[in-house]
Amino acid sequence: MSETMTVIKIGLVRDMEYEQTKIVEAEGKEILLVRLGRTITAIGNECTHPGCRLSNGKIDGETTRCLCHGWLN
Repeated sequence: MSETMTVIKIGLVRDMEYEQTKIVEAEGKEILLVRLGRTITAIGNECTHPGCRLSNGKIDGETTRCLCHGWLN
């Protein structure tokens, strides 16, 4: 079984040249973009803890910590 990945253009890499994080919307969902060096990773902006946004948390290396309850993503 093979999975199909949908690609959605949300911006340009240079848009994050001076930012570590950026929130974008794709298909009605908030996506948190995180820049680590030359790599940009996209994750859902909602933590599993109801009502908490990962964009309000802290980035520590390759880990995002939710400020609501300390959950590591």
